[in-house]
Amino acid sequence: MVIKCNKIPSDKDWKRLSIFGSKKNYFNTETYFRESWFDGYQEFSTDFTNKLTRLAVVVLKPEVFAARRARDVLMLIERHNFKLRVAYKVKYNRHKIRETWRYQYSEATIDRMSLVDHLYCLGDAMMVIFEDVSPEITMPASARLHKLKGASEERLRTAESLRSIVKIPNGVVRFFHIPDEPADIVREFGILFDRQNRFNIYQDIKSSLVHDYSFIDEMISTLESQHTEHDFCLAKSWDNILSNIHGYKEDKIELILDLKNKVDAREEVGWEDIYKLLSSCNCNIYDIITIASHVIKQDVDDEFHLIDGDALRGWDSRYFSNL
Repeated sequence: MVIKCNKIPSDKDWKRLSIFGSKKNYFNTETYFRESWFDGYQEFSTDFTNKLTRLAVVVLKPEVFAARRARDVLMLIERHNFKLRVAYKVKYNRHKIRETWRYQYSEATIDRMSLVDHLYCLGDAMMVIFEDVSPEITMPASARLHKLKGASEERLRTAESLRSIVKIPNGVVRFFHIPDEPADIVREFGILFDRQNRFNIYQDIKSSLVHDYSFIDEMISTLESQHTEHDFCLAKSWDNILSNIHGYKEDKIELILDLKNKVDAREEVGWEDIYKLLSSCNCNIYDIITIASHVIKQDVDDEFHLIDGDALRGWDSRYFSNL
C-alpha cells in the first residue's frame, strides 16, 4: 500500500526553481503545484530540479493556428539553441485560464477576462516542450526563453524579441505563452493535465522521447483545421464587417459606425458592448475579438500582480555561479 502525503521542494531546489520568495510561499501550499511536483519527484527523484533546469515550455494558443503562424514560432525558438522534444494537445476552459493566470489576473479587468475566455477557447492549444542544448547553462532554460520573448507592450520590446519578430497583433492577442521559470512549468502541468497524462509527460521527458517533425506538422495541421484563416488585422476585420453593412438593420448600422468612430479615436469600449452588437449581426467571432482586443481596458488602475515581477529581472548569467 502506497500512502501519498506530500513532497515539497527543498530550499536548495527552490533556488533553481524561482527567484521570487513569494512564489515559493504560494506554490508550496497550492494543490496544482504540490500534485505535479509529487508526480515529477516520483519519476526523477533528486534529479528532478536538474532536469527542469534545461526544459522550456511554450503553449501555442488557438489564435496562432488561426493566423497560421505556429510553425514560424517553433522555428524561431529553435534558432536560439532550443531543441523541440515533445508536443501535446491541450484544451483551455474558463477554469484552466483562471488558474494558469491566477497570480496575474488580480490586475485584469473583467472585460479582458471575458475576451480571453472567448479567444483561448476558439479551439485546442498545443503545449511544446523544448530542451536547452546550449553548451553551458547559466540560467534555467525557461527563464532564458522568457527573456527572449519580450514584453507584451510593443513600446517595451526590442526588435530582436520573439514577439516583435512574430509580430503579435497586440497585448491581448499574443499567439503563445511561456511559463517564466521551472516552478511555473511544474504548476502548469498540474493545471492542464490530470494525473495519468501528467505522469505520462514526465515519463516522456525522462525517456528523452523526441517527436519527429512529421508528427508535429500533422498536429499543427489538425489544429489549423479548427479555424478559418485570420490574421487579427484591425483594418481587415473592419473591412469584413463593413462589406456586409447594407444587410444590417438601420439602427445596427448606426451603432456599428459609431463603434468604428470610437475605435478609430482609440476610445476605450466595453467588451459586452462590442460583443453583443457585432454578434447580433452575425459577425465573425475572429473579427469581433480583433476589434475588441484593440480597445478594451486591459488592466485595473492601481492593482498589481499577486506575485510581483517576472523573470525578465533577477535571472542573469551570474546567478547559477553563486549557488
